[in-house]
Amino acid sequence: MITLFLVLLGGNETLAQTQRLVVWQKDGEKVVFDLSERPKTVFEGTDIVISTSTMIVSYPIDRVLRYTYELKPSGIENTNISKSIIISQNGDELLLENLHQGTCIQVFSTDGKLISTQIADGRKTTIISLATSPSGVYVVKANDVTYKLMKR
Repeated sequence: MITLFLVLLGGNETLAQTQRLVVWQKDGEKVVFDLSERPKTVFEGTDIVISTSTMIVSYPIDRVLRYTYELKPSGIENTNISKSIIISQNGDELLLENLHQGTCIQVFSTDGKLISTQIADGRKTTIISLATSPSGVYVVKANDVTYKLMKR
C-alpha cells in the first residue's frame, strides 16, 4: 500500500505573483498561508503543525491529502492557465495526471538513489509501479513538482 505523505511544489516567483503554502485536506478543504507570513512547519506525533506570527494550526497527517507550494496571481496577467499535476494511488501504482508529453518522471529513495525514470507519453494518466520496491519513503519528481510518499 502506498500512502501519499507530502507534496511539495516549487517554482520561480515572478513580479505579478506571490508564493504561498497550501494544505489540501481529504475532505476538500484548502487552507492557504502566504509565504510572506513565513509559515514554519513541524511534525508533532501524528500532526502537521504550521505556525506564523499570528496563528498556530494543527492538522492530523491522516487527513491531509497534499501539502504544496504554489504561485498566486497578485494582479492582471496572462490568462493562460495550465492544469496542476495530480497524483493518486491504486495499490502499488502511482497515477500521475495532467503531465505534458515528454515530461520526465523520476523516483528516488531517501538516500538519493534513482529507482525509476519514465517519460510521460501525453496520455491522460501516467502509471508508475512500485510493486517491486520495498516499503519505505520515496521522492517522485516531475518537472518542478516533487512528491514525497510512503509505501507500506
